[in-house]
Amino acid sequence: MCTVLFEVYTAGQRRGCAAGNSTNRHAAALTSSPTRNSETLAEPRSVDGGAHDTGAMSWQQVDELMQQSSAVHGRQRKGGMPANWPALLAHMTNKNAQLHGVPEFMSEAVFKWFAAAHTYDKASGQSNRHLQSPVPPCHFYVDHKYRILYVRTTKTASTSISVTLGMKENPMACKWSQAACWAKCKDKPVCLAYIWDAEELKKVWRDYTVFSFVRNPWARAISSWMHIHKLGLKKFCHERFARFAEAPSVYGAKCLSNPACCLLRFGWILEHLEPQSRCLFDASGRSSVDFIGRVEHIDEDMKELLALVNSRRPMGTQALTVDTMPQLMAAEHNLTRKVDEKRQRYAELYLSSASALDDVRSYFHRDFEMLRFAGGSLPQQSTGGNAAVT
Repeated sequence: MCTVLFEVYTAGQRRGCAAGNSTNRHAAALTSSPTRNSETLAEPRSVDGGAHDTGAMSWQQVDELMQQSSAVHGRQRKGGMPANWPALLAHMTNKNAQLHGVPEFMSEAVFKWFAAAHTYDKASGQSNRHLQSPVPPCHFYVDHKYRILYVRTTKTASTSISVTLGMKENPMACKWSQAACWAKCKDKPVCLAYIWDAEELKKVWRDYTVFSFVRNPWARAISSWMHIHKLGLKKFCHERFARFAEAPSVYGAKCLSNPACCLLRFGWILEHLEPQSRCLFDASGRSSVDFIGRVEHIDEDMKELLALVNSRRPMGTQALTVDTMPQLMAAEHNLTRKVDEKRQRYAELYLSSASALDDVRSYFHRDFEMLRFAGGSLPQQSTGGNAAVT
């Protein structure tokens, strides 16, 4: 199936693949009678070896879990580039203006993922622990003036951060309007621009200050589900959160097996559903970045990041200060406004299912492990973070 689907897709690319719908129709035809994967996956277990009994939990207790921030944060001792970084580059979705929202390289790994996602069946005992797609959740942005590289992951306040600092638009937007392409950089302290050339990226990664922000996976999963419903999928293909939590990447497979579901392409869906840690650690498990900020503490962590950037800025370059970025502070305030009324609503999404907490923990297990998010037991008190950021 993978070989045939690959041939169909590359043929579509040669014809221009203007909207990807031809490929999706072929995918739907090829998979209309799916066969079960030959490999039976093990019964899912939570990372800590136990399960959360949501029947015995209040929404406040679930909310406390969702507020936990990464134990890995602040300045880091940067190791190598992210593990399998050439594959991250190859599967990014915004490199080609003609194929916006689609990986430029349709590798065998894409088709293996699709076969697994299309035939996934939790009821038969399959696990979601290895159901992630090759599409990364991140894009790389560089600013040469301040010598910074932003590893921008989805649903981590990335729009607020990048727009506030200054950001060049993606290739598709730049193709349509050169004026709009640079508009968000006007009167901004920096101008972050996409970078995907492998040789340039290696040099920048070595020499520049590399930073990223991360978010509690339980809160991020809800935010992704809501965002995809709003922009990516038509209403008749929406699933309740408990169903989504069982296997998030299946949402991306919908766009290949049933293209009528999708408002945006499958790569856009998938990049909102992948573990953020994939872009942040090298093959030895060391941090790949100089600084990790937390969405739950975006105000204080941004100040710490700016102090680091300023300590390394080129001579003659104006220092960045919080006062020069009022948009970020306004965005942070808006993100946490009305947080109390959101918290209960979000927590109750997990309480609607006996397994949603553990399903999300299983799928995003690398985030819990590498970024050391609490989750093995209920916290004794709130961390004071603001998890209800969308």
